[in-house]
Amino acid sequence: MPRVSCDDGLHNPSVLKRRLRWLVLGLMFIGNFAAADTFAQYRFEQFTTNNGLPQNTVNAIAQTRDGYLWFATFDGLVRYDGIRFTVFDKGNSNGITSNRFVTLCEDLEGTLWAGTVDGGLIRYRDGAFTAFTTEQGLPRNHIAKLQLDENGALMISVNNETKKLTISTDGRFSEIPAPAINEFTDHSKARWIWHKDNLVRIRNRQPTVFSIKLASEEFFRYRYEDRAGNLWLGTDNNGVYQISDDTVTHHLQPPTPALNFRARVGGEDHDGNLWVFDEQQLYRYRDGKLTPLLTAEGVTFKPIRAVFCDREGIIWVGTDGHGMYRVTRQFLNTYSMKDGLLENNVYPIYEDRAGHIWIGTLQKGFARLANGKFTNFSLAKAESAGKVSLSITRTPDPNVKINVDAFYQDNQGRLWIGVGGGLLRYADNKFEDFSYLLNSPLESTEVILQDREGNLWFGTTKGLFKMQNGQIKLYMPEHGLPNHAITAIHEDKQGNLWVGTREGLAKRQGDRFIPFTAKDGLAGNRIRSIYEDRDGALWIGTFDSGLSRLKDGRFTNYTVKNGLFNNGVFQILEDRQDNFWISCNRGIYRVGRRQLNDFADGKIALISCVAYNGQDGMRSPECNGGKQPAGTKTRDGRLWFPTQGGVVVIDPEVVIHNSQPPVMTIESVNIEGRNVNFKSGVAIEPYQTDLEINYAAPSSIKAEAIHFKYKLEGLSDEWIDAGTRRSVHYSQLPPGHYLFKVIAANSDGVWNETGVALEIHMKPFFYQTRLFIAMWLMIAFGIGIAIYVWRVRQLKATERKLTQVVAQRTAQLVERTQQLETANEKLAELATLDGLTNIANRRRFKEFLAQEWQRAGREQTKLSLLLMDVDYFKPYNDTYGHQSGDECLKQVARVLSDTVKRTTDLAARYGGEEFVVVLSGTDEQGASVVAERIRAQIELLQIPHRGSKVSDHVTISIGVATFIPDGSNEAEELIAAADEALYQAKENGRNRIFTKTEVWV
Repeated sequence: MPRVSCDDGLHNPSVLKRRLRWLVLGLMFIGNFAAADTFAQYRFEQFTTNNGLPQNTVNAIAQTRDGYLWFATFDGLVRYDGIRFTVFDKGNSNGITSNRFVTLCEDLEGTLWAGTVDGGLIRYRDGAFTAFTTEQGLPRNHIAKLQLDENGALMISVNNETKKLTISTDGRFSEIPAPAINEFTDHSKARWIWHKDNLVRIRNRQPTVFSIKLASEEFFRYRYEDRAGNLWLGTDNNGVYQISDDTVTHHLQPPTPALNFRARVGGEDHDGNLWVFDEQQLYRYRDGKLTPLLTAEGVTFKPIRAVFCDREGIIWVGTDGHGMYRVTRQFLNTYSMKDGLLENNVYPIYEDRAGHIWIGTLQKGFARLANGKFTNFSLAKAESAGKVSLSITRTPDPNVKINVDAFYQDNQGRLWIGVGGGLLRYADNKFEDFSYLLNSPLESTEVILQDREGNLWFGTTKGLFKMQNGQIKLYMPEHGLPNHAITAIHEDKQGNLWVGTREGLAKRQGDRFIPFTAKDGLAGNRIRSIYEDRDGALWIGTFDSGLSRLKDGRFTNYTVKNGLFNNGVFQILEDRQDNFWISCNRGIYRVGRRQLNDFADGKIALISCVAYNGQDGMRSPECNGGKQPAGTKTRDGRLWFPTQGGVVVIDPEVVIHNSQPPVMTIESVNIEGRNVNFKSGVAIEPYQTDLEINYAAPSSIKAEAIHFKYKLEGLSDEWIDAGTRRSVHYSQLPPGHYLFKVIAANSDGVWNETGVALEIHMKPFFYQTRLFIAMWLMIAFGIGIAIYVWRVRQLKATERKLTQVVAQRTAQLVERTQQLETANEKLAELATLDGLTNIANRRRFKEFLAQEWQRAGREQTKLSLLLMDVDYFKPYNDTYGHQSGDECLKQVARVLSDTVKRTTDLAARYGGEEFVVVLSGTDEQGASVVAERIRAQIELLQIPHRGSKVSDHVTISIGVATFIPDGSNEAEELIAAADEALYQAKENGRNRIFTKTEVWV
């Protein structure tokens, strides 16, 4: 066994270097940890090949003016719009000569430049890639670094040298002879000149000299100017310099030349933090200090290749082999069993006057959170002489399962605890069983309140109890309550007591209650929450019917149709910015109170919500309610919500409020399923019937919640609400000139009112042109003149012959008129038929649906709509060709024609591979039968389909929706409901039908 000397580490330079480095970092962590609390403040989301990256090394990050983020990897160039990654590489994009990208830069004209390891320089402009190599004048095909000078000239690093290049109109590069890289002008117009460890700033003709140790490449590659006008200079081995006014600060100056700190500046976020990084660590600069960012378990930054702050203030970190991280302020934290809770399924949450948080669980007792530590209390149950008594135990019985349903502290400081089976009181550090007060120990006490007169109210599953001066009185439905199961109690500013039940709301009047239900204008009868804002308006939340506002005696209701994220309103908490935070079964959502009031006042037609769920750190998005309080706002402004996965705590002060309107772009235009160049508008041939426009609004903040509206001027001046949908289809557009416009709102409801536009020219058939019509009129006019002259000449003949000729010519004219009318009727019929499938087209469908909608509204009959889509039709076209695809669509259309035969029904082609069927006077059950018949007949055709993922033969997915028009809804809502049902049919596996039963009236 070799002998190990205890002095080896002190005399080995490499070991000494590592130990010194760890020592410095350790001291730095200790010195800054108390002020930084960086782990608690930041959240890390990792993106790898599992999320759509082509490769897990991200070398560079950039953002173009259209809002897209771009990432350079060793296996392609990646574009990110906030939802999906789009990869561009040699295999799918002409003009890319190498997949090994290492650097990115956008020039002053909005062109993206990307440098590669061995393929030269790649330019992306107007949707096309162009490669430039040594053949076009580049000094080398390995481009290590790209940057612009203050005049917009492109600067590249090759062989540790920086060259300034210009490109000619013929696509060739040439080097610009200039003092080049050692000079630049900052935003204040001051001139900076570097020369041999001296940096000179010339401002107002006055020079200032700074002594700084830099290399020429470092001065060019690593400099950064922050919003405050400070100049930052990174180095390869000597930390980072900060120049503020006339002061130089050298951050993390190595204590010994053996310790290197390769520092660069990644950018500045919206909070004014500057982010500095080396290969091993990310640092935040704030209040004059650089603090290393402590990461959560499983977060692997090392080694870091790139750091970037986008225009929305989000920090992106590219790593070598570990993908990419999105770093945002941590506004949401959780508590669960791993933090000390008895159970993850929690219900009531309450803060007492001492600032302690009380948390009740479904079956295993409750906990008190004080000074960052949980104290758990389990319940014991005993039965004697037919009476059940409750007590607290520290050794829980696994066979005892008692719900904890309510907390409330009265004006004497006593904490009341409602449980499944009774009532407890905590005072003077001891618990007492008060279940006997309610004379019903087997029922749940789910809400407790003390009114301003000192009376205690206990809402149970079997009635409302009032305790006054030690006397108990029970209120039941015979006293005016809508139901005996009490779910919420609130005393308003005027002293009125409001009670929520499972079948409506009630207001106390004397010794009775006045009920309010859906018949009185309430959104729904199953009440979950009652909240009063500072203006005195009452907000009533329901289990699954939406939100109601009661103000000045009038109800205003909000549901998903009006933009509410979810119809569940379990708890309503308000932050200091007048935002409501609402819990439901699908997460927690935020909506501005001003928006809700504007909707009630008719100022806006839709509201916008921001939803938070598992993607934001919730262990379970399913929140709990019905037990009170179902969430609480603590004195520090944080919001606490109960969920199936523990407690969620939100700090609304940290949540990013996106005040920037989204940047809009049209991504692609497809005509008959083929991409076309649309930069100068699109022209559509008369035989081309299907147009698809795909648009986007790239964002790093809640991109999935971005809302879109569009319209096609020339066809309609009305905006169509597209929700979060990012594409639109048009079929059988009439000839003419159109202007397509689309606008968007970010997740905070800030609209880009300008949006983007696309010019569309739909060419006519020859017989639809003005020239053709004019020629036809001239011919008809000429014929008329000739007939007139001929008739005049025949006047010289006998009156009898003239009469016969006139009669004969008149008959011919009548016949020709009838023929012309017949031809016009045939043209009109062709205008309503789809040219390929010979069934009704989309135009005829719209007319027919409008007629049947009005008729169903008059007669109050049900109207059903089937919206269907051939499964995996694009792979079918790719596999068998467009001619086979057209034949497939014809066979599908024949099945529809054979199935839908009533004169009150209509089968039509909706666009592309989509078909639609209108079934008048048909309920959802009948519509489902027809839909299943169609689906089965398509399957029986046995059309081979190798590209399908659900069958070896062609199949079809169908969405079914049924409405009874009542004057408050529109036919477009029926289409939207059927479209949503079709989406669910696809999500559920395709080759099936999905019936949207909850939307019909």
